[in-house]
Amino acid sequence: MKDPFNPGIAIGNIQLLEPAGDRSELVNGDWLPMKNLDSYMIRAQQRRVRGRNKEAIDDYNKALEIAPNNGDLHFCKGQTYVAMDKKEDAIAAFKTAEILFRKAGIDRESAARRWIGRLQRSQ
Repeated sequence: MKDPFNPGIAIGNIQLLEPAGDRSELVNGDWLPMKNLDSYMIRAQQRRVRGRNKEAIDDYNKALEIAPNNGDLHFCKGQTYVAMDKKEDAIAAFKTAEILFRKAGIDRESAARRWIGRLQRSQ
């Protein structure tokens, strides 16, 4: 396959391939340059999926320092607290998300309300 901008690039890239070895930092998201909101959010989600919930919360908090009114961050933080069985913290995060979704006119406040209801019923 030829690259229209650099015909030698495809062959050059093939020569650069090496055995993967231990690339756990790629799977865990530890390689991400932590310079912006998206980087923190992506790494937090990767860590949450892998059960590294405390580290995910740390990343959500860093992202919230950048964008404190981001309802999605509060919502995801709430889901992470659910996974950690921290119901009070989860309810607080979902309540904040609900308020922010409502203010922004985003139709996700009902999802936050459902989480709040489930958590309150399970206490």
